[in-house]
Amino acid sequence: MYNIPEAYSKSTLVSSNDFWEYKIGCLLTDAELTMATNRMPDTLEAYTITLVTNGNLTLTSNNRELTLHRNDIFFYLPGYLVKIKDVSPDCTGICLIIDMKQSLDTPASKYMVQTAFFPLLEIGIPKVTISAQDAERMKSIMLLMHSTIHGDSIYKGRILKMLYSVLILDLMNLYQLRKSDKPLSEQARQLYLNFIRLLPDNFKEHHDIRFYADQLHVTPTYLSRVVKQVSSHTVLDFINQMLMLEASWMLVDTKKSIAEIADALHFSDQASFSKFFTRLQGVTPKSYRKKA
Repeated sequence: MYNIPEAYSKSTLVSSNDFWEYKIGCLLTDAELTMATNRMPDTLEAYTITLVTNGNLTLTSNNRELTLHRNDIFFYLPGYLVKIKDVSPDCTGICLIIDMKQSLDTPASKYMVQTAFFPLLEIGIPKVTISAQDAERMKSIMLLMHSTIHGDSIYKGRILKMLYSVLILDLMNLYQLRKSDKPLSEQARQLYLNFIRLLPDNFKEHHDIRFYADQLHVTPTYLSRVVKQVSSHTVLDFINQMLMLEASWMLVDTKKSIAEIADALHFSDQASFSKFFTRLQGVTPKSYRKKA
């Protein structure tokens, strides 16, 4: 994976002035800059949040094709393979780029990334459509980050980190307020949120529904029903997706053997891990590592 300086320092379309110490960047994108993404021969060691403000584009994210329109948000995770297939001439957007280490530099920010991004990714679909009103609010936060990066405040780093936290919390709020078709009690909604909060610290070791149900003092059947009702996905969907993404990062960003990764993620053996990974990613761990 490329870090931010490696990815953008040689670009003729992006200036170092668009970044704060190559840790946080905010780009005002157009069709040309969007297509320039394809010049990057490797994945990026950063998170990105892109809000489409006009036009549309089609891309593939880890071999899944998506079309984005105005008021769509696209999320990029470190190690994901993204290729732009088509962009309308009037396409514009705002792209926030956060260095992976910057995002995960403290337990609090790591927790925020995991609890915000994984639900928002909708189990492998890194796209969310929001209302025009919500899009304007998101746009205003991102533009404030852009102006801060280009400004001369002596507190630039602190301001950007605070604005990033506001943005992530706003995204979390948008997701949590998305209602299911069936009415939910506050107790059920809180149970779902508590389950999401449990995942980051426990998914590597605990792959079973009963563990999470016991921690939340409910039955596995009830937890399964509530999570499905709120998110349209199962408890195992969430656990498996987090395991798959963690495995993908480890295959790309570490030199651990596949057997060591299987052990770190508490699979019974390498064969069961390989079978799991192949089922979710469509390729074997070995092939994924070579491709990355």
